[in-house]
Amino acid sequence: MNKLKRIFPEKIFFTWDIMYECNYNCTYCFLNFEETKEQFKTVVLTPQEWFEIWKDIYDKYGEAHVQLTGGEPFFYPDFINLIAGLSKIHTFSISTNLFWDIDEFIAKTEPKKIRVDAAFHPEFSNADKFLNKLIKLRKQGYITSVTMVAYPPLLEKIKDIGKVFKLGGFDLILYPYRGPYQNRCLPKEYSDQELLLLEDLGLNLGRNISKRLENRHLTTKFTRDPEQDISQIADSRGAEKPVSPQNLRAKACRMGQRYAKILPNADAFRCCASVWNETKTWENWGSLGNLRKGTFKLLERPGACNFWESCLCYKSMVIGEEDRWLKEWKDIYQMQEDLDIKKELEKIKALRDAGDFKATIESIKKVLTKRSQDIQALTLLAECHAELGNFKEAEKIIKHSLKNNFDSDNLSWLYRVLSKVYNREGITCAKNTKKMKEKFNLALDYLSRAKDKAVESNNLIDQSEAYYEMAEVFYLLKDFNKALIHLDKAINYQPEKKYFFKKREQWSAERNNFDK
Repeated sequence: MNKLKRIFPEKIFFTWDIMYECNYNCTYCFLNFEETKEQFKTVVLTPQEWFEIWKDIYDKYGEAHVQLTGGEPFFYPDFINLIAGLSKIHTFSISTNLFWDIDEFIAKTEPKKIRVDAAFHPEFSNADKFLNKLIKLRKQGYITSVTMVAYPPLLEKIKDIGKVFKLGGFDLILYPYRGPYQNRCLPKEYSDQELLLLEDLGLNLGRNISKRLENRHLTTKFTRDPEQDISQIADSRGAEKPVSPQNLRAKACRMGQRYAKILPNADAFRCCASVWNETKTWENWGSLGNLRKGTFKLLERPGACNFWESCLCYKSMVIGEEDRWLKEWKDIYQMQEDLDIKKELEKIKALRDAGDFKATIESIKKVLTKRSQDIQALTLLAECHAELGNFKEAEKIIKHSLKNNFDSDNLSWLYRVLSKVYNREGITCAKNTKKMKEKFNLALDYLSRAKDKAVESNNLIDQSEAYYEMAEVFYLLKDFNKALIHLDKAINYQPEKKYFFKKREQWSAERNNFDK
């Protein structure tokens, strides 16, 4: 093993903006408003020339995972042959509008090495035809997804479009529109009506995932000398020189060490959030050389971030915050394993829903032999123990999971299960009013945490379930007013749940009788 491969034992990642040209001209494309993109002329090389370049990266750093985007990657000359060759040595996720020949792509590429992230653009595409292409790719074993931009004139149509994809087994992923619209700057200035429409569609911009990072990364500025900056950083494996005393709150980021962003002219930079901004020169984003010129080189140690004031990126590889970003950086094999585990857990949930908790537990144990710290499997296991009255075992599993997991997006469910444990324990303490209230208050505390985590991860269903379970606890405490207030909040997020309305009718009647 050469020196570089010893330095880089972990998977490295790239974002490759292969070109900014596209065969579509969507009204809402953010590239329409980026004038300085013209300075990054697309380097056009043959598939063999690109293969030699990426083979050199493979020889130095091992197999990488590359997010290919644009523009439209398949608009690049001879792209299908290009990706067919490159996917023999690296894995890829490709953002595309699916305008290309699906049959040729399937014939020439390997599904186990490529993910297709399809972007639906209703100005140029038909939903039914688009769905047929997605289904064809999925049947051949490609990991697929479908996204759409929440452009204001399209908001009224998105629900019907989503139903088309849902029938084919795909959840439509929405991205907020960013750019000018009717003398407003979006997404910052969406109207209240637009925000309500977006929330109804499952995109709650008031709780955008990156906003929770706004006050993070507090650190002292570094110099503009990259070599001096890098020498100050303490890597998790140790570095030659510690952070200097004057930099009391230093932010070290592994972008540039485990990641690089490549522009159409083959220039590479360390930051995934690199943007066209005249106030921030490319040198300040951390140049890593140029792939075509043979000068590309990753940093051997984490580097200092000079732009911590404006960094809101939930993917930034800040040392000490691995629980936040590790789950964002997955290669194609991890993505496939996630899908396989998800399918197994869906089958196991059917056993749970049928009330066969012992069989559910045995099935979960098999999943945990493959992925011992999977938060969903552990939560499901704890839930079954809680249903069987094994409260101590359930609590033990949850606290173990809280200590060891790296997947904060699933914490809402975990907290709800823990609250269920305390809720059930409270019910068993009915003869001891003080102890019962202590348990119920613990349940409410964890339900509040569950709600907060659901808000952070923008999961409206989890928010609804948290509010409903709060309502149940207040109902047990005979606080009918608070029970109904929280039930109404649950209904707001899941108005299709008829069960909630039945509960509201029942509890309202009980409140009226109680008041009498």
